[in-house]
Amino acid sequence: MTVRNESKLALGDMHAAHVRHLMMAERDGKTIQRYTNGWHDVREKCNWYLDNVYRVKPNIELRIPWEVIDRRWQWAAMDRNLEVFMYPEKPKISENYDDMWVSGGEDYRRIDHIVLFDNLPDHSDWKFTLTKRPNDV
Repeated sequence: MTVRNESKLALGDMHAAHVRHLMMAERDGKTIQRYTNGWHDVREKCNWYLDNVYRVKPNIELRIPWEVIDRRWQWAAMDRNLEVFMYPEKPKISENYDDMWVSGGEDYRRIDHIVLFDNLPDHSDWKFTLTKRPNDV
């Protein structure tokens, strides 16, 4: 369960169940984010200040038909413009353009939307779509 804190309630104003969810998510190894002019990962154990805004970092796994895709493609991610690309190496969000993923090499391939059967998430969540190919496919 991912609790999206779109209203950006401070920890002290959140319902106890949401606070418990955040703390349990941290205990389970999930990444916690704090809002300060945008969402930022909490790098170490969270200190949980009552006047701070927190959430569990969203993770959107793309439904890629890996079984029909060449094994050299190990990663997939969706750009802001809703195009999904595959990469042989783990990509990261471009430092030069804030709307796309890039990998160390220049090797990438766009996936046709027909292949994805229109199973695309909302474009506002594109930065959380990095998806690793499962080991068994």
